[in-house]
Amino acid sequence: MAKKKNRRLAAGVIILIILIIGAVVFEALIKTGYFRNPHQPDAEITKESMETYYKDTSGGEILHAPVIQLDPKQVETNVEKIFVGSSRGVLSAIFPWEESSKKIAWQYQCQGAIVSEPKIRYNDVFDQGDDIIYVTTKAGYVYSIYADTLIPTSPHSGKGSLAAWVFKADSGISGSIATDPRIDSVYFRKDAEQGMDMTYFGTDNGTAYALRDNGNNYTIVWQKHISAAPLLTPVVDPFSPTGTTDDVIYFTATDGNIYAVNCTDGHVMWTYNVGSKLTTTPAISGLLDFYTYDQTFRHRLIIGNATGAVHYINTKTGRANLIQQLHLPYKHPLYRDSSTVDAGTLTTPEIMLSGEKIYIGSSNGVLYVLSRGPDNAGVWDYSVNWTFVSAIDPLTSKPIPILLKPVFYSNSQYVYITRNYEKQAEENGKIVNRPVGELVGIDPHGVARYKQTIITNGSAGSTTASNFPEQVLGRKSYSSLCNQMYIGDSDGVFHSYDIR
Repeated sequence: MAKKKNRRLAAGVIILIILIIGAVVFEALIKTGYFRNPHQPDAEITKESMETYYKDTSGGEILHAPVIQLDPKQVETNVEKIFVGSSRGVLSAIFPWEESSKKIAWQYQCQGAIVSEPKIRYNDVFDQGDDIIYVTTKAGYVYSIYADTLIPTSPHSGKGSLAAWVFKADSGISGSIATDPRIDSVYFRKDAEQGMDMTYFGTDNGTAYALRDNGNNYTIVWQKHISAAPLLTPVVDPFSPTGTTDDVIYFTATDGNIYAVNCTDGHVMWTYNVGSKLTTTPAISGLLDFYTYDQTFRHRLIIGNATGAVHYINTKTGRANLIQQLHLPYKHPLYRDSSTVDAGTLTTPEIMLSGEKIYIGSSNGVLYVLSRGPDNAGVWDYSVNWTFVSAIDPLTSKPIPILLKPVFYSNSQYVYITRNYEKQAEENGKIVNRPVGELVGIDPHGVARYKQTIITNGSAGSTTASNFPEQVLGRKSYSSLCNQMYIGDSDGVFHSYDIR
């Protein structure tokens, strides 16, 4: 009896030792990245899903995400045109529904490279005439271009379209015209005295501008030098945190400062520094639709810095409610004990309208999905819901960086990223490095379901999905259109993908 007991005890000890050894080995394999991607291999989108719309014959690069113009009067073809600019200053308006030979609606030659997204002002929605597209260039010009109709009285003519007016700033412009975060188009604000539209932007010299658009000309309302570093694309809070009718615009500078500026007179209300350089713009949380905010989570500005820290800033006080340091997940090849390695430089956040989830990429090749917890006495609680680690770069043996803003696609709940890397190829008997660009679709559980090679001799740019909130300027979007992903590349080629 005693021997049986001893044998059972010995067997139990052996099983326990095996379990402990197995757990240690499993943890070691996780830390070394063996289980970096435990899911099934990425499923590739078929080549038939890709269509090349436009090749920039000037030889320029497409350095920004394509811009979609909606047509509220057309139910079946809600996307009216798509705009892309090039590094050679060519703005092209493209019909997405025409045959290949007819896709170019018109082109306009600007002075200087177009490096940031053109922005649309929807005049037609408010029965105020044709829509306007604003373009900024690195040569310091701002163009107000008619998106639809030729106006023969305008002194500024392009190849098929006309500019209402052209403004020259004090230096180059790296960002776009101020955006409305609800629809990612031009912030539509009425000047109280003149009843005209106002536009805002910043320059590489650190100067912030407010222009009144008078139709065929402009008026400088105010011009303020607010930063010693270049300013990026400003974002407007359409529901004023001041409790007055004065809206607030937020400028980010490359030195890490964020400036809250009064839209009416241009005075700086507060300044906040994120502790490192900035290459991105913030997102505003709490938006439910075009007209309303979530009262609990309104007045929050969210931005990531170059050391992997996400700052949640109270727009009323200009102070951070929360600073969340992101680290590499255990499945990352560079993971170290206690997650001591930070996430690296973070992208502009992609935030769901309600603010419940935030998607943000990093230079260390990680896509983070942050979920919001309850608001406890005004202090937020965001936690990492899941992470996606990018594929390994064949030359560096590290995950491919995710440097451009992710795009959330509401129909499938997928999030899409673009990534660029180099791989070796033989050319004329020599081994050379060739850039490759890819589009990757990731499901709500962090599994890569789609992967499409966009370009094999250049880099992929930012993406735009024909995917909009249920209410855009008071009208509904149509699900028949929510199935396209648009992207430009460094070869000047504009692509469309069917992602149904």
